[in-house]
Amino acid sequence: MPKFRHGLVLGAIVGTAVALLTAKKTGADRQRDTAAYLDDVTGAVQDVSASAGKLQTALGHLLTQLQTTVPTVQKQVERDIADFQFQAQPRLNQINETLTTLQADAAGFTDQKVTNKS
Repeated sequence: MPKFRHGLVLGAIVGTAVALLTAKKTGADRQRDTAAYLDDVTGAVQDVSASAGKLQTALGHLLTQLQTTVPTVQKQVERDIADFQFQAQPRLNQINETLTTLQADAAGFTDQKVTNKS
């Protein structure tokens, strides 16, 4: 294992030296590019942070709206359901009576056909 570590360290040193000697940019150019990149990343992180703050504020407002709106809507829906049931019950009773009459008439009609065929 020590040979592997020595080889890894030696490879890293040699690779770095080759990269520095064959690089097309100078050290100053690399420093400028790195500084510009870090500035861009810093700006992007600040933008994301600001957006996250705005999202958190918006979610807080949404939660407040839901907490005040949902109970009112729920009560209204419950009232509407009760009103619908009150209005629909007589109609349902009438439909059930009509179905009972139709079934009785259909049974009588079927009995008459069977009697006439016999």
